[in-house]
Amino acid sequence: MRVFALILLGACQALAVGVPHFNLEDIVSGADSIVVADVSQIRDLGPARPIQFRTQFLQAEAYSADLAVRRTLKGPSLDEISVTYSLPVTFLGYRGLSRGIRMVFLRREKTKYQLAEPYYSNFPATLEGPEESARSESPSDLVLGNMLAVLASPMTSSTEKYEVLRVDYALPHNEKTIAALRNGLGAFNDRELNEKLQGELIRFGDLSELPVAAGLVSNDSATQHGRDWLLYVIGNEVRDPRAIPRLKPLLSSSDDSVREAAVEALWHIAVPAAIPELVPKLGDPDEKVRFYAVRGLSDVANEYGWGGPSELEFHEHAQKYLAHWQEWAKNRSP
Repeated sequence: MRVFALILLGACQALAVGVPHFNLEDIVSGADSIVVADVSQIRDLGPARPIQFRTQFLQAEAYSADLAVRRTLKGPSLDEISVTYSLPVTFLGYRGLSRGIRMVFLRREKTKYQLAEPYYSNFPATLEGPEESARSESPSDLVLGNMLAVLASPMTSSTEKYEVLRVDYALPHNEKTIAALRNGLGAFNDRELNEKLQGELIRFGDLSELPVAAGLVSNDSATQHGRDWLLYVIGNEVRDPRAIPRLKPLLSSSDDSVREAAVEALWHIAVPAAIPELVPKLGDPDEKVRFYAVRGLSDVANEYGWGGPSELEFHEHAQKYLAHWQEWAKNRSP
């Protein structure tokens, strides 16, 4: 199975058991030490004491791992250390260590080190990290810089990049994130990863990728996972009015799902400049396209008594809403 499918499966499993969102400041503050280390060996130590999860005590397995520290991001400088931890046999979203170059969040108890957080205990890292200056950057900044370095590096694998993208919501919407995503784009021949990064760039405000994504979904040349992702991003994450001209080719697509994504984007943009593109879609053959056009016009006009409607309300009374907004558009002053 492809890496992308595995990541989606893992995300669905995590949501099913209620994995908390990654919060950078909380994770950093909860760790006594944060290191970039080479995890060379992981040993299964056999059954461990049961782990309490909510009101249950779950069967667990104990592990230990040897870490050769390359860089210290928080806490005292370390060299060679051993880390012990336990994982429930039943999947709860808890994650143990993986082999390779990892950024590890540690808690010290007397002379022993344990993983500081069960859900987000470690991330991939690179040997050549970003330029770090302990005097000028906080531990949170250093952690974030190392996460972005994984996205940008041509040396990290697709799987490692997906590990960071699993918490894409926690990355800041700024030029550093965009630069890291752009550096990672096309680093090697992985179509699904490149489509994922293209969608992320659009999410983080880089509209230069929108025509490329539009071409992929319009020409049906994206992978299936990539196509679903790009259509989702276009429909749900585009908010910038400057995107309107770049959405126009999608509005005339023969594919209903492509037109739906474009008109949904216009609804979320919700500025007067979108009206000339929304009005013709009141007569689209696809019901969802007509619904998004109505919602977009209602949000732009903000007319009393005509807010909404819900999708169910529109389905049951579509003609009422279509007639109203067609009349509104006809009587609207240019």
